[in-house]
Amino acid sequence: MQHVTSANKGSSASTATATDEHKRHHYPYRILNVTLWCVGLLALALLSTLVYIHPQPFPIDLTITNTIQGPHPVPCIHSLQNRSSIDQVIEFISTLNDPIPSITALAVFFVVMLICRWFQEAILLVLAVSNSSSIFLSLGALVGRERPGVKDGICVINTIPFHSYPSGHVLHDVTFYGFLLYLTLSKPVRKWRYHWILLPFQVFAVLDILTIGYSRLLRGEHWFTDVAAGYLAGVLWLCFFIFLDHRTTHWRERRRQKKKAEKRMQTHQA
Repeated sequence: MQHVTSANKGSSASTATATDEHKRHHYPYRILNVTLWCVGLLALALLSTLVYIHPQPFPIDLTITNTIQGPHPVPCIHSLQNRSSIDQVIEFISTLNDPIPSITALAVFFVVMLICRWFQEAILLVLAVSNSSSIFLSLGALVGRERPGVKDGICVINTIPFHSYPSGHVLHDVTFYGFLLYLTLSKPVRKWRYHWILLPFQVFAVLDILTIGYSRLLRGEHWFTDVAAGYLAGVLWLCFFIFLDHRTTHWRERRRQKKKAEKRMQTHQA
């Protein structure tokens, strides 16, 4: 009995030492990640304040939008037929992130993840995406920037009854596809025998995130600073939920190990 107890104590001490070493190794990276996240949050606050003070489009906003849209009559009727094939594909991707398609996609992924028994990840995905809308609406209400219009000398494809700042489509896509992309690159999925099946989705997710901002400018529904704020807010929100996933997984693993240790102790005592 004493031999078994000593072995358990030695194993527990070894595990604790390994855990402490792991924490010391990753501590500098955690400090760096937190620092970068705070810097990003400060940058978003400064940009939001600047746009609040000057809600009209900046020269860089007009220049970038006119460059992307190209020559056109003013006022104009925006038509996909006047755009290149690449622009039409990009604009189609943008329509996939309108409210109804995006809600449908979220529901489908949620059900699939539940079937795969990824309960924690499914819940965090829904929380991240649904609450990103709250960020969009809250920042939009605080800043109060009007949507671009033909008065600004650009083509506008839709008149949307929401504030322009930040871009909700960009914020949604970075959060939604970013979190799914993070899951497909996680260790359990990388060890999956058929993980290569996910490659087309990974490519699509990256392209969607990279092109959604361009599509918002092409359609004349946002300014460049709106899109920049959408990317920045999306990355901050995505990193926060990735952190939550890591911490929750770590907490669940510690509880699992603690229960196993308690069962072994009860077995030895019996």
